Amino acid sequence: DASGIDPDGVEKRLKSLASEGVRPKLLYVIPSFQNPSGGTMTEARRHKLVEVCRRYDVPVVEDHAYAELSFDAAPLSSLKALDPDNVIFIHTFSKIFGPGVRLGWVAGDAPLIERLGLCKLGTDQCANTLTQRLVYEYGRRGYIDDQVLVSRDLYRGKRDAMDAAMKTHFPAGVKWHRSGGGFFFWVELEDGADSDAMLTYAIEHEKTAFVAGSPFFEDGDGRRFMRLSFSFVPSAQINEAIARVARVITG
Repeated sequence: DASGIDPDGVEKRLKSLASEGVRPKLLYVIPSFQNPSGGTMTEARRHKLVEVCRRYDVPVVEDHAYAELSFDAAPLSSLKALDPDNVIFIHTFSKIFGPGVRLGWVAGDAPLIERLGLCKLGTDQCANTLTQRLVYEYGRRGYIDDQVLVSRDLYRGKRDAMDAAMKTHFPAGVKWHRSGGGFFFWVELEDGADSDAMLTYAIEHEKTAFVAGSPFFEDGDGRRFMRLSFSFVPSAQINEAIARVARVITG
């Protein structure tokens, strides 16, 4: 829901699986500004989730990609901070340094990190050395913290511009979650809408694209949803972009 994954639901599911003799290998979660919903887990849910997963001996993989990009409030506790031993923490520089920097890192127990290092070595030898050096120097000098502050202001303005445009152009019956950070709006259309078909039409007739909702659902459902991203599009184009999407919806 709008507050992220429901730990009570997780507990119920884990209890059911345990009765069948099944222990999941891990639980993957994006606690802050989740992709695609933009939802953020409350502090209370974070505490409950790590407690439940520890009790059922299920490691948590925490994707921290968007957490620093908080527009309206101070960032909440990471799951790793709440349970260092049972949470594997993954992060990326692509959101806080530059989109082309496809470089990330993992924090976990030493044996796990060693295994992951071997897997990565076998996959691509190693991440680009020059990119690593650039990020290292940038971070060592404190510039990444400055970059995060600039990014928050930039993306907050784009978030507000897209929210205002949707209020102006979208027809009645369309709902969306206004995230407190990150990159996305999660839009719910009326029953019967087909965002897959809309996407094809939008590209062909409006020269505009979004992400249809169905790929985010395990069962292929979700056609009445779409994800709109404000991270890349220039601020001056947001109103026109939303007007085009609105024409697709009403059409």
